[in-house]
Amino acid sequence: MKITIFTALYNRKELLPRIYDSLKKQDRYDFEWLIVDDGSTDSPEELILPWIEQTDSFPIRFFQKENGGKHTATNLALETAAGDFFLFLDSDDYLTDHAVSLILKWINALPADSDQKKILGVSGQKINSEGAYLLWQTTTDGRQIPYGGFPSFDDTLTCTIAERSGRYHMRGDCCEIFRTTVLKQYPFPVFQGERFLAEDAVYSLLSRDDWKIEYHKDPLEVCDYQQQGLSFDVEKFIRNPKGWGYVIRVMECSRQERDEREFDYYQRLHENLSWQEICENLGITDEEDFRERLFTKCEKKRRQLPDLKEALTVYDNIQKQLETVPKNSERYHTISGILEEVTRLLSALDTEICVTAAIESIDAARKQAELKSNRLAILQKKLSAASPGILL
Repeated sequence: MKITIFTALYNRKELLPRIYDSLKKQDRYDFEWLIVDDGSTDSPEELILPWIEQTDSFPIRFFQKENGGKHTATNLALETAAGDFFLFLDSDDYLTDHAVSLILKWINALPADSDQKKILGVSGQKINSEGAYLLWQTTTDGRQIPYGGFPSFDDTLTCTIAERSGRYHMRGDCCEIFRTTVLKQYPFPVFQGERFLAEDAVYSLLSRDDWKIEYHKDPLEVCDYQQQGLSFDVEKFIRNPKGWGYVIRVMECSRQERDEREFDYYQRLHENLSWQEICENLGITDEEDFRERLFTKCEKKRRQLPDLKEALTVYDNIQKQLETVPKNSERYHTISGILEEVTRLLSALDTEICVTAAIESIDAARKQAELKSNRLAILQKKLSAASPGILL
């Protein structure tokens, strides 16, 4: 058997027929469909078990387990996979009509010494239902969102997963097909009580060990992200701090980028975790060096902003001016714009609270945050009374 097509399932029963139909449309059936139900409550077996009985073109194998996250379902799938190559097909995706034929064509064209050349597998592209490639762009607030574009290489590109985005700037989701024997050597770590772990936990290690993928421009997979899907649930990282810390410490990146990621981790989690837990999750052994780097980062950000007391004084002065200006005048709108800008600066001064936490203590930072919150609440009431149309 050439390919295992693996779907991890959690309460997505209504999407399964779309995958099933796309698999039946393939013109080659050298694959198995391996489904692992990760503790669903919508009884997907009611659909899947009849399909197993009715389908002769390709085998369907179905496993059920307690909910532990997609990464634990993947570990189980790798233990039982019968295919030489392994394809992740999420429950909100489906294959293009000739995907399997293309994959087999690319696999058969790999060089005979591909193991020695450390070629891990092949890949095509992901598109949405309108046919646009799922490359990514960064929004002003730092989120990654998909947009329609074209892969930035001419024919094929052979590189590690990390190089694809870092060196060749091809950011986005691809449909990678991996050698099963190699992937089995890189199981996902499991952290007690956590149910999410990003795929970078494995992909970074594969890149570190110089395993390469042969990327092609042809689309293989159609993906329209679901509103409640993993790809758009930002809070999942915060809810799974050990896994998030693990991904940061194994990720292939520059020292500057690692500092940014560690700073972001600390900033988001310092109220929930102790200093020792943060260091442990990030794999920090030299705590003094980490504290110094964190402090330098905080100081750099803080110097870009006015002092908190100075900003509050400016805010008060502008608010007083606004009270004396006719609401429909041009001057009123000008002052309102300045006031909104000061409001944004005050919000950004959360960084100063982070500095306090880094060099003093979490309790000191909480007190500072409480004082700031109370002060802004008073100002908000005053501003609302004087200028109902402006909100903080």
